[in-house]
Amino acid sequence: MTGYADILDRFNPKKNARTHAVELVTDISRRDGISPEAVLEKVGASELLARPGHSLENFDELVKRLEALRYPLWTAKKERLNALCARLAAKSGVTATYPSFAEGDTVTLTLKVKSAADLTDRLAALDREKDTVEKILKELGE
Repeated sequence: MTGYADILDRFNPKKNARTHAVELVTDISRRDGISPEAVLEKVGASELLARPGHSLENFDELVKRLEALRYPLWTAKKERLNALCARLAAKSGVTATYPSFAEGDTVTLTLKVKSAADLTDRLAALDREKDTVEKILKELGE
């Protein structure tokens, strides 16, 4: 275990983040029948270690890649939800927030206004984008 743990430690992660990464590597290793070092090679850990920038940012990218490998269906769903939420925000100024891991069937919509006219504009824009809200809700239901 120390070989791959040493690689993770080179990023200088915080304790909980390191524990999460170890769990991800271990789960993937067992599921795929490959060594933990092979898992880290698969997600490009050495590339991230050599990449310029803050080591914790690079570690976050490593965890993101590990999560995508460990949870491919959730990762794809999250990307679709994030794209829909970004579209809604860009077109209406309304922020959509969905439950963690898409558990649930509701979305929270947040809008900021400075005047009654601003409220009217936001609500009209939201009305035009209700198909996007429907797509978000459908994605949550699947």
